[in-house]
Amino acid sequence: MFGKLLKVIGVIVLLFVALAVISAATGGSRTAGPSATGTVGGAGASGQKLALLSAKCEPTATSFVQCDGSVKNLTKDSMRNVQVQIVWLDAAGAVQRTDDAIIDYNPILAGQESPWKTIGTRNPALTQYRVAFKEVLGGTIPYRDERK
Repeated sequence: MFGKLLKVIGVIVLLFVALAVISAATGGSRTAGPSATGTVGGAGASGQKLALLSAKCEPTATSFVQCDGSVKNLTKDSMRNVQVQIVWLDAAGAVQRTDDAIIDYNPILAGQESPWKTIGTRNPALTQYRVAFKEVLGGTIPYRDERK
């Protein structure tokens, strides 16, 4: 019985390693898609699949920063594995790190709005951020900024 348990644990570890290798090969959490700097931005005038409805990032009581907001599916189809990406910038505008999470509703149906949230470690020197959306293990998803 102990041998079977070790085999199962080995398979699980192998799957996590494979996922990490695939994530690194496709850009992982260090890549930034097209989006505006400052508060938040959109991806162009045509072909947007998502609408960013809200976004804010605030420090928590501990040493973390929480970003949350909402997004709307503008397509006529459901979308699976949509990931929000918060790209943190230093004072010079250089990308220093990213925080990623799958949006709350998976899949997000046609016309549906979904909340999202990321939590990452806080660095007081990283005060600017960009928001982007992408497919897990895929490319950037074009969106437009509809925040009020």
